[in-house]
Amino acid sequence: FDKILGAGIRQELVIDLRMDTAAAHPHLVEKMARAGVRIAISGFESPRASELEQYRKKITPRELHEGFRVCEANGIRLRANYVIPADYDIDDFRRLAEFADEHRAAYAGYTILTPIPGTVLHHEERARIVDSDLSHYNFFNCVVETRLPTELFYEQVARLWLLRSGTDTIS
Repeated sequence: FDKILGAGIRQELVIDLRMDTAAAHPHLVEKMARAGVRIAISGFESPRASELEQYRKKITPRELHEGFRVCEANGIRLRANYVIPADYDIDDFRRLAEFADEHRAAYAGYTILTPIPGTVLHHEERARIVDSDLSHYNFFNCVVETRLPTELFYEQVARLWLLRSGTDTIS
């Protein structure tokens, strides 16, 4: 970023950025913004510590919040990506929607936790897999038995996408 700034390059940039990095290095985020970073893509995954641990993210909800705040303060818009496990119930969906509503990313994506064959998760979830058609292993189909009735689970996922612009809310 020093070289970009030093060379006087005027370019709008999109980068991948971990929120714990943004939280720990606000001076770097400020420099990124001055160098032209306008959008940062980040795997928020979940606002819950237990899920972040399960996903081996090595980040805390506090760091997610602080990283979001730092980016927002520097005018960097976020593309926040969330993961939805099959065992979500209505309260889990509500809590995720509240977090996403509070942390208004410019763009948000919601993918369903998918046990890709050959992964540890696939091995752990093998007994719960109800759909073995590999064409459905695309992060938008739930191939594992859901806690909620399947139709209600998909309705809840669809409602989250209403938050996509960072200005919409759901009731």
